[in-house]
Amino acid sequence: MNYTYLSVSIVLLLPPLFLLFGRRKRYFSGWKLALPAALIPSILLIAASHLLRLSGFLTFDPRYITGLYLGILPLEEWLFCLLMPFTGLCIYNFLNLTFPDDRLQKFSLTVSNLLLGLCIAMLFFAYRSGNIYSIVFNVVLVLLLIYIEYFNKLRFMYRFYRAYLVYMVLIFPVYFILTGLAQIHFYFMIILLASIYLFEVFNSKTTSAK
Repeated sequence: MNYTYLSVSIVLLLPPLFLLFGRRKRYFSGWKLALPAALIPSILLIAASHLLRLSGFLTFDPRYITGLYLGILPLEEWLFCLLMPFTGLCIYNFLNLTFPDDRLQKFSLTVSNLLLGLCIAMLFFAYRSGNIYSIVFNVVLVLLLIYIEYFNKLRFMYRFYRAYLVYMVLIFPVYFILTGLAQIHFYFMIILLASIYLFEVFNSKTTSAK
């Protein structure tokens, strides 16, 4: 029995706990909005993990898990799926309050367009190779980016990219080793983008209601 992945999942609790109950409580004053904003992506993440596990696309190295399973997923994966969106929102809100300068927002559309081009190119190669999950990841991300950048009125993509980079630096190396999920960068981006979009929607409605 190994506690590596369980330890990683539990560590995801530390940012929320620190920001909620630490001396800098103000850094996560929006936690009531973050909870519902994280819930829907958490459910989607669990469903995606089940599908990826059933297909054999997602594997778990037995050297790093306790061996305790709930259904076909290890206990650690359940905890990770439940905590990942909320922790991502924690980091997002912390960065927004600590570094409020939003001048780089004007470059976010360029970055999104480059990312759209990359996704479309990868979608072509995924189609040629018959990689159904890579196709799904790219299609979902393309649709999210198009909607948020071209139809949605809320502007937050610079702040999203900043939080995404920080989150990937913290989580990517360990999660990739534990699961071997090749498309982890898009996997995380979709979940974090959906969480942040919902958070911004809830926040804008709360602000307009005051």
